[in-house]
Amino acid sequence: MRRWPQACYGERVNYLAHLYLAGDDDDLAAGALLGDFVKGWLERQPLPSGVIAGIRLHRAIDSFTDQHPVVRRSCARLRHRRLVAGVIVDLAYDHFLAVRWPQFASEPLPAFCARSYRRLLARRHAFPPRLQAMLPHMVRDDWLGSYARLENVALALERIGRRLSRPGLLADVLADLERHYHGLEQDFLEFFPEVVAHFAPRGKGEQGAIAASASAVGMPAAQSGCRRTAGSRYSSSSRNSSKAASSSSGSTAAPLASASQSRPTA
Repeated sequence: MRRWPQACYGERVNYLAHLYLAGDDDDLAAGALLGDFVKGWLERQPLPSGVIAGIRLHRAIDSFTDQHPVVRRSCARLRHRRLVAGVIVDLAYDHFLAVRWPQFASEPLPAFCARSYRRLLARRHAFPPRLQAMLPHMVRDDWLGSYARLENVALALERIGRRLSRPGLLADVLADLERHYHGLEQDFLEFFPEVVAHFAPRGKGEQGAIAASASAVGMPAAQSGCRRTAGSRYSSSSRNSSKAASSSSGSTAAPLASASQSRPTA
């Protein structure tokens, strides 16, 4: 959920969690996707206020994630990857969300993905040209659902790596994902209920109920984030931006393997 190296924009990034946290609001869902494409001051953007709120929510989630000690712990597991450790963690967390989906939603993941694609395609005309061009590939190859298969996560990261100025940064990433799989999974299970509790609409919607349930069973809480990588689109999110978002929220890829759940053995 962070800002990625500049060469990564428009690639297969961690859209699943952002769309999940947008809830049922179509404007917030559009903003969740636009958050990686819209630069600079939002006041200058000719977008509906609800979509602007969605972009602010996206940025606030990124900021919250960057500062979170559990996410920093995940990055520390991949410290040898240095600048791209946070990139790997972002997509790994979307993998765990896809694999653990029944714990966080009653709507089946394929149904959620199909509904998300319909909502985004309905607003495609308002998206920047680059996003308009990307969206059909996202739908065709089911980017959201494909996160459930670890091999697809590694493939996406390696494709991103080939576009970086130092292509080797994300080479052979599958071995790292498998080596640290269980530690990263536990980190996700500690972190994600907190981000849901922080950003999901209070008192309504499934996310709010899940946050309350996680709290009731004593899900571990944070005590103290991966720093954003080079080439960030924005300056650090301000506290005001985070508060505004919280109050508002109530390159062609080849077809990927089937998105059936994939998990390495211990």
